[in-house]
Amino acid sequence: MDIDIFASGSSGNLYRVDDGRTQVLLECGITFARIQKALSFKLSKIDGCLITHEHMDHAKAVKELLLRGTDCYMSKGTAEALEVRGSPNPYCQSEGNFFDRYMDRVAI
Repeated sequence: MDIDIFASGSSGNLYRVDDGRTQVLLECGITFARIQKALSFKLSKIDGCLITHEHMDHAKAVKELLLRGTDCYMSKGTAEALEVRGSPNPYCQSEGNFFDRYMDRVAI
């Protein structure tokens, strides 16, 4: 398993976890443009983004990721604080069995 650290700290957080089959972002706390650059403009290879909480250094680009079709997973409270809960966008998942599915997809 590979973990890439693209940004870490109060100015923004972005990590990529790759098990060879699935690539997941942990946090999206930098601008979307910086995320694109960090991923060499290959956002389509990302299977989803897990956001731990609503602080902007962890969630700055969530709306842009959602608009571009990236599945984003977070708690109900985080989704409400980020004003993405109840969005017509089907990719915002804040309930359900994400953790069960995630653990099945990514071997830790």
